[in-house]
Amino acid sequence: MRGWWRRYSRRQRWAAVAIVCLLAGLVGSRWILVEYQVWRGQAALQRSDFRSAQAVFQAAADRASHRGDIQFWLARTYRRQGDADKATRCLQRAEALGMDRQRLQREETLMRVQAGQLTMESRAVLALLADPQDDGLEIYNAIVLGSMVSYQTGIAFLVLESWIGDYPQDPQPHYMRGLIHENDNNWTDAEGSFRKLLEFAPDRADAHLHLAHVLREQHRYSEAVVHYQHCLSVTKDKDALAGLGRCHQARRESEMARRVFAQLLGRDPDHYDGLLAMGQLELSAGRWVAAVDRLSRAAAARPHEFDARFGYAMALLCSGDLDGSRDHFQKSAAIQEASRRVRALMGQVRADPDNPQLRHEIGRTLLEYGQAADALLWFRGALRLDPRHHPTHRRLAEYYESQGDADMAAQHRQMSQSSDELF
Repeated sequence: MRGWWRRYSRRQRWAAVAIVCLLAGLVGSRWILVEYQVWRGQAALQRSDFRSAQAVFQAAADRASHRGDIQFWLARTYRRQGDADKATRCLQRAEALGMDRQRLQREETLMRVQAGQLTMESRAVLALLADPQDDGLEIYNAIVLGSMVSYQTGIAFLVLESWIGDYPQDPQPHYMRGLIHENDNNWTDAEGSFRKLLEFAPDRADAHLHLAHVLREQHRYSEAVVHYQHCLSVTKDKDALAGLGRCHQARRESEMARRVFAQLLGRDPDHYDGLLAMGQLELSAGRWVAAVDRLSRAAAARPHEFDARFGYAMALLCSGDLDGSRDHFQKSAAIQEASRRVRALMGQVRADPDNPQLRHEIGRTLLEYGQAADALLWFRGALRLDPRHHPTHRRLAEYYESQGDADMAAQHRQMSQSSDELF
């Protein structure tokens, strides 16, 4: 062995040693970089900065495609963002790369809990609660989100109390509580929850964004502007830009509002809020042709939104198209009536959360007005309370038939007929 090494000159031997050291350093630095990215992703996930978490986990996955744990963290990030399809694909890749199957099954359970498909009384959830391991925060988060999806806010508030008691320094339960109050148009309590969150995490852009919205709903536009501007100083959030423009619009600062919405549409020419607001500004300024153009596009983007449909009807009326305006005024009135009915039913659900028929009625109303995604959530909620609820299975069978999904239609048709036989 020594003779083989001696056949090379001293310079060649030193060159070989240098190459080996360099390669070792490169391998080591690559490993260190990946570990650093995983740590950064976990930190971003803990502070609910999902965009940053996704970016760094993806960068780590690109550098270490053999590691199943990175695919697991990507799956968790997608789950927290509500993207079940991408989360499932990442979990499948993690399993193929040798990730612990039990850990993956726990994440799949959390996904179902978060989607409102499993209740706290289910065996899988009780198993998680009995042995939380390192997932205590994730379990709380999934249960609260699932309760929100299934509109069981009473359970959500009880879990939030336990969450705050177990993790008093965690800002997330205050964020979740704020979302529930905001969704219920309880602006005062929503404001208190978001301000409490900002005491723990003063730089969280999502909290500033929601607080700004709550303040705007209370007509406190100057305060809202401060929080929208904070969001825009750290992100390029289009919702923050739209909210800032709305504040200027409400304060009759038309030119400033126009500049903000022009900037928004420059980033996204089809942005609904930008089209709607610019159409309304054109309408106020008496520029009927421009108003019709903007508001027609807004109404096409969201045909079941009252503001867009009514604004479009007004623009058509002002431009002299009486027949067109009459049709859209009728449609906007129907949308307003459906919205009123849904709000009334939601109020009844708060008082009687275990009534499947109320959830079915909300789903039916939403489906009739083209809001299929939201309707399906309410139908699932009805079936969670009563798996044999005949009207819901019948509606779902009709819906899936209209979508060309014969298998799902047949499944719900069979359940519907089975339910009929019970009566």
